Amino acid sequence: MKVRIDCTLDIDKKIIKTYIDDLGSEESIKEFIVTNIVTAGILSLDESLKNAIGEDHNIALVKWDLGAGVG
Repeated sequence: MKVRIDCTLDIDKKIIKTYIDDLGSEESIKEFIVTNIVTAGILSLDESLKNAIGEDHNIALVKWDLGAGVG
């Protein structure tokens, strides 16, 4: 089953940029936010399933589209 997730987040650009700079990352703010939310969500769901029902589950990221830039 494929599930498409489309959302808009309201972030504090200055705080996120400071954090990205502190990490030494060269990602744009949008790339950083999307990468972190998607990967953390995938790992969290897979781990929750394992802990709850004992089943190994590996979500496969089918399509990666950063779309338009940060507004």
